[in-house]
Amino acid sequence: MPLDLEAIRKREQAATPGPWQYDEGQTPFYNDAEGRSCGGLGNGLWSVFADLEDGDEGDTYTIFEQGPKADALFIAHARTDIPALLAELTTTRAMLVDALAEAERGHAIERAAKAVVEADAAFEVAWNLPLRDGRRPDLFWSASDRLTAATKALRAALEGKANA
Repeated sequence: MPLDLEAIRKREQAATPGPWQYDEGQTPFYNDAEGRSCGGLGNGLWSVFADLEDGDEGDTYTIFEQGPKADALFIAHARTDIPALLAELTTTRAMLVDALAEAERGHAIERAAKAVVEADAAFEVAWNLPLRDGRRPDLFWSASDRLTAATKALRAALEGKANA
């Protein structure tokens, strides 16, 4: 199932702005039930926080509190990793679309070239048919028209104007 990049992008943009940070000490910061800073517990658990956009430097908003360091690192880095991944995936998808279009163009050229070879072989057979009353038979003219059409289709495919 393909990812809904637009939905992911909307969730990312609606989240608390970054960068998100994590407590780096062995005794992570935490607040008690009344919101007072109590310092670390010394239990090896970590927290993730972001600066509040209220103009007061140092005011933070706790995003994740008291969890394993690996989880805190993952959550803190998600704020910058997800936008980077979205940008990379968007670029990669655009490159894939371009590559598929170029491959299709190559297939169109291949098909058109094959049609020219087949039309040329039919034309050669028709060329060698005996004349009737000094004129080429109808098969010759249809082979000639087929070769002309195949050649035009090949030119168009080479110029990228049509999927021959």
